[in-house]
Amino acid sequence: MLSDSFAAQLVSSGFIAMSGLIVFRLLKHSLHDSRWAILGATIFFAIYDGDFFKHHSVITGYIAFLIWSAVQMSQQDTTRVKIIWSVVAISSF
Repeated sequence: MLSDSFAAQLVSSGFIAMSGLIVFRLLKHSLHDSRWAILGATIFFAIYDGDFFKHHSVITGYIAFLIWSAVQMSQQDTTRVKIIWSVVAISSF
């Protein structure tokens, strides 16, 4: 009631944009090649239907964040793992 009808679209598009960025970063890290990472992110954006009024966009972004944080926790030292684990726990709550 306090926002316009496009607020949900803005939030959903932000989550999809960040999900695409996470796909790019994960592919670049695992394949060590920017071209394959760009191709993967392009495919991710190409198969998205563009309906930003659904809650699936937000859930996609959240799952992408959890996957990214799991990969980060497996590669960091113990002090950084505690920080990442705290952020994941807070966002999950």
